[in-house]
Amino acid sequence: MSLHSASRGTMVSAGAIVSGGLSAALFAVALMHVGTMIVFLAYIAGLPLFIAGLGFGNMAGIGAAVVGAVGLYVMQSPSFAMAYTLLDAAPAILLIILAMRHRIGSDQKVYWYPEGFLMTALALYPCLIFISIVALTWDQSGGLLALTINTLQDMVEALKPQMDADVTLQLSSRVDVFAKLLPAFTGCAWMIITMLCFALSQNILAHFHKNVRTSFSLQELHIPTWMVLSVALTGLLGMMAPAPYNYIGLNLSIMLGTPFVFVGLAVVHAWALTTKSPKIILTIFYVLASMIVWSVLVVATLGVIDQWFNFRQRLAIRPKAHLS
Repeated sequence: MSLHSASRGTMVSAGAIVSGGLSAALFAVALMHVGTMIVFLAYIAGLPLFIAGLGFGNMAGIGAAVVGAVGLYVMQSPSFAMAYTLLDAAPAILLIILAMRHRIGSDQKVYWYPEGFLMTALALYPCLIFISIVALTWDQSGGLLALTINTLQDMVEALKPQMDADVTLQLSSRVDVFAKLLPAFTGCAWMIITMLCFALSQNILAHFHKNVRTSFSLQELHIPTWMVLSVALTGLLGMMAPAPYNYIGLNLSIMLGTPFVFVGLAVVHAWALTTKSPKIILTIFYVLASMIVWSVLVVATLGVIDQWFNFRQRLAIRPKAHLS
């Protein structure tokens, strides 16, 4: 073994250990502060794993995930390790392995595994988790939905002494609606944050010239067409099927449709670049989008339509304004 290979092997091992330890620490701190804003750290615990895998290769990413899971198992508990594996380690390993796949074209150009396919895999993951939990709770009275409603009602009751009577009444009346959509909201939030961690890790690595794969490109995002059919079929299931299949279909449809929100954002960015003030346009758009919840559906619909009408390609031939 050459000195260079040995040195690189040591660097990869050290990177995996440090990244895994940092990731596990973030997750442990988050779970020890459930009920506070610090719990958000559990969502970004995958960031060090992505930095290890996308900067040093598959084995570094897998090694970091294993270090994190084993560390939590030994230092905390098996339940901590299991939660970490499902929420951060397993999806990070999946995305890293897929992201590092590539081929060399006849033009000697490197073609990386498409971002749209990565996002599709990311969307399928919480769907599989959701279906698994539904299956495990199927024989219980009311299944997962009933368990969720009961849990939320218990939370409202526990918080009742700290809230006004009107607020408590409003929350109690909306528990059923919120419970029906809670799996989708949880899955979508997890997808968005995980993808942002993936993109952020790429940008951090690129800043230090350590990235192996080219940076994430929103403009090059294309979701497989069969995903449109999946969203449509599960959406019909959510609207027309009897309970509990309508509950399952509704949540699956929302989670499967989340990647198209990013496609819609790509269209908005492509259009903004053709205006004289793209930064102002995008700022106004994101402010309005954060205030008007249903605008997400409009953006997702725009992303679906773009699959056939190629708005971004049409906008690409227009003169571009430069961000300043």
